[in-house]
Amino acid sequence: MSEVQITYPDSHCINITKVFDWIVHLSTIRVKNPIFIKKKVKIIKEEICRNFYIEDNKQGSILLWEGSSPSHIASTVWISNESKNDCMINVFVNDRFLFSILNGQSKSITIAKLQSLSITTDSKHGIKGKFYMVINKKMAYLDGEKKNIKGNKKVECFFTDQCGNQTNHCFNEIIECEEVLGVSGRTNRNVMLPSGKTMLLQKVKLRIKGYVCVKHYNDNCYIGPLPFFFEESFFLCAPNGTTIACIIENAHCHATLSPSVHEDVHYVINLSIELLQHVKVLGNTNVLIEGNIVDPCKR
Repeated sequence: MSEVQITYPDSHCINITKVFDWIVHLSTIRVKNPIFIKKKVKIIKEEICRNFYIEDNKQGSILLWEGSSPSHIASTVWISNESKNDCMINVFVNDRFLFSILNGQSKSITIAKLQSLSITTDSKHGIKGKFYMVINKKMAYLDGEKKNIKGNKKVECFFTDQCGNQTNHCFNEIIECEEVLGVSGRTNRNVMLPSGKTMLLQKVKLRIKGYVCVKHYNDNCYIGPLPFFFEESFFLCAPNGTTIACIIENAHCHATLSPSVHEDVHYVINLSIELLQHVKVLGNTNVLIEGNIVDPCKR
């Protein structure tokens, strides 16, 4: 028995959850989501066939071919040494030595990302030969044209989970609302109340995130799930040891369409999301109550 109960035998100390602070807040977030035109990729094949001639070894490295596009995916190079003298050609791809070719011989190789082809020789006599290249380029193009949304604005948005499953009942199941704590925890600030009294409050930062889907009636299609995310800060009575309970009581989403100046964007979806939140600061505390201990009725 505690000292209090000795002094007050009809009193009892119980542990309860206390509400330190409680606010109701309406949050509004606006999000713009561009709807891009799908891109497709096609492979373009380019063939190059040329002869080369080097008078003597004083010319140093001879650049046979150089590309300017980084979109090459695979290229095949065939090169031959047609010199009459006993000489050797050194082949460099992307400034790296690959192999040497004796006169009367030829070699071929396939390179993943071909950027340059060059040769050198140590021969004192002139050399000549031929090279043949097949270059495969990856080209991206837009699959479709920009849509004219003038007079084409019948859309509806609704809240979903990250898989696109819709719910209209419990928003807290699909909209996350949690406190974001810094390294040093909540910061304190003296705030003057409307009564003129100064009170020490704590800064509480909340992070809210979720997903919405948009139904486009004119195209008879669904777009999404589209994510939304924002943070808000409040000054509440939230001392150390308390926790934050954020309850989304109601949520509303409104969507409109607007044109885009970018060639690869069909249009832009403008989302306006309103959330009615109950933010509570909860903590455990002990209270003293008076009451008599009674025995259950015997039957």
